[in-house]
This record gives sequence, structure tokens and C-alpha cells, in this order.
Amino acid sequence: MAIAQGLYQNGYITYHRTDSPGLSDQALNAARKEVEELCGADYLPDKPRTYVTKSESAQEAHEAIRPAGETFRTPEELRNELNKDQLAVYELIWKRTLASQMTDETGETKRVTFEGETPELDIYHATFSSTGRQLLIQDSKNLSGRI
Repeated sequence: MAIAQGLYQNGYITYHRTDSPGLSDQALNAARKEVEELCGADYLPDKPRTYVTKSESAQEAHEAIRPAGETFRTPEELRNELNKDQLAVYELIWKRTLASQMTDETGETKRVTFEGETPELDIYHATFSSTGRQLLIQDSKNLSGRI
């Protein structure tokens, strides 16, 4: 919390003592713009994703924790301004904010089956099968080079 407090006091992130999952319109636009610049339009849903709290006791007096400002500075841009721990916390907040506006991973599952008979080995019928998944659109966890 001390690291987040320092990031907040120095204007790097929004208020961090919040239980709200919602982002302001300004933040939604900034996150979507950054996703499109870094990954392309295929990684954006048609409309901004919005979230509501599941807790009945949530106060939600502030929006979700996010990078501060109308545009978000990348962790790389802050590498010389923040220490290692500050940068790690900022990067986590930055990544989760962008990920909140990305499409879900999509892909195709493929199954390959081989069957054969080998009576000379006393194995009269054998079946080998394998399943794999080919990603068509990766989610934020698989885009570490860009996000």
C-alpha cells in the first residue's frame, strides 16, 4: 500500500483505496486507444467493457485504480522515473487496465487421432490421440511483448 500511496501522491495512478471496478469515460477511451495502438483493432471489443461490483458492501466512491491522466504512460516511459518496486506496481495497474478493455482470447481446438494394428507385437489395435489449440486472437496474458 505504501508504494501505491507514493504513486498516487506523485500523480502516476488514481486513488488506490477503492473497491470499484468501474472506469471513467476518459479512462475507457485512453485504455482502448492504447490497446489499439499497441495491438491493433482486432484486440478491441466493439463497445467499451464495463464492470460492476459484486459486493453489496462496496462503497465505490472512486473509480477503479488505473494510470492517471487523459493518456496512459507506458511502464517503459517511466523506467527512469520510478524505482523497481514502484515500476512493478505501476506496470501491474497499467496492464490490468488495458486488459480490462481487450477482447477475450479466441481460438480453434484441433484433435488428431492415429489408429493402427500391429498383430506381431500382440497389440491388435492401438489409438493415439492429441488435442491442441490454435490461438486466433490472444488475450492480454499472451501479449507480454506488447502489453
